[in-house]
Amino acid sequence: MAALLGDRGGAAQGDPGQGAPRLDRGGVFRAPARAGAPPVAAGTRLPEPAGCGDRAGTGRRVRPGRRAFRAGGAHAADPPAPRRPRALSEICPMNPLERLREILRESALRPAPEAVRALAERVLALHPGSVDAVVFYGSCLRSGDERGGMVDLYALVSRYRAAYRRRIWAVLNKLLPPNVYYLEVPVADRRVRAKYAVLSKADFERGVSPAWFQSYLWGRFAQPAALVYVRNPEAADWVCGALARALLTFLERVIPCLPERFTLRELWVRGIAMSYRAELRAERPEKLAGLYEAWRAHFAAVTDAALPLLSFPVAKRSPEGRDYESRVPGRRRFACRLGWKLRALQGKGLSVLRLMKGAFTFAGGLEYILWKIERHTGVRVEVSPRLRRHPILALCVLSWRLYRRGAFR
Repeated sequence: MAALLGDRGGAAQGDPGQGAPRLDRGGVFRAPARAGAPPVAAGTRLPEPAGCGDRAGTGRRVRPGRRAFRAGGAHAADPPAPRRPRALSEICPMNPLERLREILRESALRPAPEAVRALAERVLALHPGSVDAVVFYGSCLRSGDERGGMVDLYALVSRYRAAYRRRIWAVLNKLLPPNVYYLEVPVADRRVRAKYAVLSKADFERGVSPAWFQSYLWGRFAQPAALVYVRNPEAADWVCGALARALLTFLERVIPCLPERFTLRELWVRGIAMSYRAELRAERPEKLAGLYEAWRAHFAAVTDAALPLLSFPVAKRSPEGRDYESRVPGRRRFACRLGWKLRALQGKGLSVLRLMKGAFTFAGGLEYILWKIERHTGVRVEVSPRLRRHPILALCVLSWRLYRRGAFR
């Protein structure tokens, strides 16, 4: 090379002089002696670095940084206790929405009874290749016993056209969702009954969001639900996200109608009652109280998890209590109360239309409606054989009679 990188300041290049390291006869690499330093005889102990000598005068060397040990080798104190493994939530804390979805996932993935699984398999056989999830909810889920009632299922399909052989059912399902069907399967020595609704994923996602005015879907699925069947893990994640949206929509619509200070019981009993009044659903007050008591722990967990996600401030009045205080503007409270009045009027009209449609899709629908209302309200209505031959007319007459007798509050 034409240019050097620079002189190192020692002897000339190639001069094995005084400043160059060398090997002795034993093959040991020896550094050059510093200028002006006296020669050191072989076997002489080199001086210790500062801070590494005998601290206690015992003749023992103490390594720097080992403050837990004294010069005699004994421990200065008891060894520290082993560290507790940190939970994943401490290392990577979940955001509030992830926490809410995790609670709902744990609740939704509970094992389903054998009879409910048999019903879900029958739903899959009736709509082959189109069902992404089957959701179990309602009174049988709450009681854990499907013997004394009718199992409530929702079949969430990819597209209505893929779920039906006849186009007319797909059109009706799209115009006024959902279509409701009756199902009965043998299990062991008995027969299990169910009514299942068919709903597209797109309609389900809209129905649990604030974009859906009616409480028909978000009022139902704010309550506990279980997944009986899912096509894949992605479908399970999607359903749990939809359940979280239903809960948030429910709270956003109900809390502004409550006093500033309210309890967990008031929130859920009054909220579910308002959603029932927006349909032709009849539930006695003691029935609603029993529903709350059955799911009280679940309602407490999901409510506390959802509070940071609301669009207005809601705080717990005590860390372990079930009392809350909200700060909702007066205009929003007024708009919310007005919305529920309109929702009740619209919802009852839609419920009548759904009943009329159910006369064609639901086998034994009239008998089921009479049984359901009598079971929940104690009101019994007789229908003449002539009206039974005309289901649509019978449903209209039946609705008016029940309304006059106070079955619908």
